Amino acid sequence: MSTLIHEGRPFQLARPAALLGNAFLDFLNEFKSNGEGHFVFEDVLETDGVAAYVTWLERGERGELVDAGYCPWSAYWLVDLSDGSIAGVSSLRHVLSVQMRERGGHVGYRVRPARRRAGLGRLLLNEMVRLAGLRGIDPVMVVCRDDNAASAGVILSCGGVEYDPVPDGERMLRRFNVAVQR
Repeated sequence: MSTLIHEGRPFQLARPAALLGNAFLDFLNEFKSNGEGHFVFEDVLETDGVAAYVTWLERGERGELVDAGYCPWSAYWLVDLSDGSIAGVSSLRHVLSVQMRERGGHVGYRVRPARRRAGLGRLLLNEMVRLAGLRGIDPVMVVCRDDNAASAGVILSCGGVEYDPVPDGERMLRRFNVAVQR
């Protein structure tokens, strides 16, 4: 992956690797201390460690978890090359199940709480849309909860066009299509 420069700092959209394990655990702990929800399959981190989590992500990319209800996906970690920290994570679903077409979309992303409001969500989402285009996905579906104005702003700033929201428990999910720039 190439180096991305954002506000003078170098970043790389890296594939998850056990070598980045401490940085990833630090990233997760910041979410926990901020009172934010967990990550899918996070329990394996606590019992089996980062290497097992990375193996699970790799199995998902190969489509080995479809029977467990997962769409094949590729995971990425946005690494700040100036300090080795993980500033954000993202996943790109290669195809969408009925449920993901309704409520999940092609791209999911999270920016580290301390690094928010600095344009990293836009950087991450733009890169994911570019990668989706390389897979022939266009438009790219992205969703966020109706109470997440910051994420909606990021999606809109990346060219997202909103369409029919859907209920998600007591909240609504806002759904967007983002066209791939050619």
